[in-house]
Amino acid sequence: MSTSENNSAGGYGKPPRKNRFKPGQSGNPQGRPKGARGLKQVVRAALDDEVNLVVGGQETRKTKREVVVLKLIQKAASGDVRAIDSILNLDQKFDIAEEAREAFLDPDKLDAEYREILEAFVAEQAAIKALPKPGPKTSPKKPAPKKSKRRPAKKDQKNG
Repeated sequence: MSTSENNSAGGYGKPPRKNRFKPGQSGNPQGRPKGARGLKQVVRAALDDEVNLVVGGQETRKTKREVVVLKLIQKAASGDVRAIDSILNLDQKFDIAEEAREAFLDPDKLDAEYREILEAFVAEQAAIKALPKPGPKTSPKKPAPKKSKRRPAKKDQKNG
C-alpha cells in the first residue's frame, strides 16, 4: 500500500482524511450559539421582570414572580382546592427550611427536647470515635465448601 492510499483510506472509527474535520472546524457549525440561554435562565429572567400593578387603587411595581404568588393566594382564598394545596405546600416547604436554617445557625433557639437529642448524638459519636479500632482476626478463615462438578443424574422419562 502506498502512502497516498494510507492517508485517504478510512476504517472503523477513522473516516477518510478528506471527510475529517479540519483544525478549528466545528462538528456542528449551525449548533447552539455561544451565550445562548437555557430554559432555566429564560424562566428566571421572565419571572424577574417587573410589571405595574394596581392594588387598592394605588399603582405599584412588582415582579411577575410576586404577581404569580399573589394570584395563587387570591385563588386559594376564593376556594380553589388546587391553589390551596399549592399554597400550603409552599408554606410548609419554606417554613421548615427557614426554621432549620435558624436552628442550625443559632443552637440556642432549639427546643429543650431537640437539644437533649443533639447532645446525646454528639456524645454517642465521640464515644464511637474513642473506641479502639478492630485489629485483624486471629481465627483462620474456613475455606468455602467446594462445589461438586458432577451434574445430578437425569431421571429416565418414559412416554407411554
